[in-house]
Amino acid sequence: MNLPRIAAFALSLSMPTSALASEPPAPAAPAPVVEAAPETPVAAPIPFGFDLFPMVGTSTAAAERRRVASLNLGGGLSGGIDAFELAAGFNIATGEVRGAQIAGGVNVVLSDVKALQIAGGVNLATGALAGAQLAPVNLALGGVDGLQLGPVSLSGADVRGLQLGVVNVAAGEVDGVQLGVLNVATGDVDGLQLGVVNIARNASAGIGLLNVYTEGWTDGELVGTDAGMLLTGVRHGSGAFYNVYYVGAQLGDETKFAYGLGLGLRRQLSERVEIAMDLSSVKAGVGTERAESAFIGALRPHVTVKLLEGLAIYAGPTLNVQVTDHADVLVDPLLGAWDLTDADADVHVRMWPGFSAGLRIL
Repeated sequence: MNLPRIAAFALSLSMPTSALASEPPAPAAPAPVVEAAPETPVAAPIPFGFDLFPMVGTSTAAAERRRVASLNLGGGLSGGIDAFELAAGFNIATGEVRGAQIAGGVNVVLSDVKALQIAGGVNLATGALAGAQLAPVNLALGGVDGLQLGPVSLSGADVRGLQLGVVNVAAGEVDGVQLGVLNVATGDVDGLQLGVVNIARNASAGIGLLNVYTEGWTDGELVGTDAGMLLTGVRHGSGAFYNVYYVGAQLGDETKFAYGLGLGLRRQLSERVEIAMDLSSVKAGVGTERAESAFIGALRPHVTVKLLEGLAIYAGPTLNVQVTDHADVLVDPLLGAWDLTDADADVHVRMWPGFSAGLRIL
């Protein structure tokens, strides 16, 4: 009898099953192979299409197909243009347009435009414009990266480039130039707004008769001049450029109501010192008759020094020109003046060096 082998067998029966060597796991079943659905082939663009009207012509059987080139009489419908499209009436493309799209009336693209759009009436891109739109009304709802030129230009998002029209609107930021009578951006303008009225959140440079910058800066001021002007004003701007608006009086033998405005540029030399230059025009008169009034234009370099928080003084020389058609309202400044016209002239012009000084409420 082999006692050691019997003892080892008995010991193995008394051990827990976890101590026994486990068998290797059965291999996992392979994952089922899923075959990808075959891709639907994209139809090649039609080399040339012609429509009398949408659904009358090439679009009768292939309205969704892209075209390389398209010629439409009344109007055309396509899935997009790769090179060129011309219509006497209107063009409608449901897909992207590249190259050039020209219509006597309206261009409508229900996608992006990477092309030149020219229309006698309206250019509309529901997507983004990367190119140019030239029409009385230009609309790019997805933003502009290029040029919009026409009496009315509208971008539904940011503009990178130039908007040139009577009315320019960007529903976003502008990185470039807006040039028109009315320029509007709902965001910041990193560039120039040049017009009669400019509206934005902020602008690097805004030049206009009326600028409204919702996150710009505004100062109040009280100023007197050597020509007897006493004016209260508001200075408003964004960055270095500003407008100033005045109301007040011209003092003398007969006090005259005065009002005016100006455009200027400033630079901050330190926390307390600013230098600025502006050009202003003030009209003063004793009544509503043109013969009883005069314009005084002034070029004013000046220095502003902050005295207290919210309060500053400023002063500087001026170069003044007065224009009037009535000799009785010619001013007699403290430093004297030069008459640039004859005494019997219909329009009198006088020039003189002077000065101005005032208080600013910051």
